[in-house]
Amino acid sequence: MTNEEWFEGVTSELVARSPFRRSEYFKRFASGALPTAQAWVHLSQHYLLIAWFPRIFKVGGTPDHDELYRRIGDDLGYPRSVYATITPIPEMAAIVDYFKTMAHELPWSASLCATALIEEEVVEISQTVGKALVQHYGVRPEWGGMNYYVHEMVEKEEAGETKGTILKHIRTAEDRAAAEAAMREMHRRLERYADALTQRYLGGSAADRVQ
Repeated sequence: MTNEEWFEGVTSELVARSPFRRSEYFKRFASGALPTAQAWVHLSQHYLLIAWFPRIFKVGGTPDHDELYRRIGDDLGYPRSVYATITPIPEMAAIVDYFKTMAHELPWSASLCATALIEEEVVEISQTVGKALVQHYGVRPEWGGMNYYVHEMVEKEEAGETKGTILKHIRTAEDRAAAEAAMREMHRRLERYADALTQRYLGGSAADRVQ
């Protein structure tokens, strides 16, 4: 099996089980069935990834991404001051902590693969949450709706180049094993996050997810 076949296989398997499509919370989000206040729970939590991920990897903030995300709050009626008061739920804190692990403890090749998985999940979020915000929650396509549209277009455009760069760093069986472990651990943490939203805000559990 080539590195490309291995990488595509693992990525496809995990994205096919994306919690952003399979959990009851996100199913209801996609259909517009969540009250705005419940939808805001995920939006505010996901903002923490936008705000902190670049800093953890010491590449600076991403003002354009930050601004685009704040426009979602504009359209939903949340003042920009609210972003300074967002605190992570434990499952989101665990994801942010794993970013720190990726930056400081894991082999660079493994961190790159886990990051690529997150980028693939961005497309999943764009196709569910992003579309729902415009279709069901009154977010303007040209303002708050631009956040997910821009991210989806960028990820699709850069996917091939990103994969090529990553695979240059996968040189041994040990590299593959470490990278796959990192990807699966990130996926588990994303699942726990989605399950927590379902359990806390809808009264469900992981069993609600279609297996």
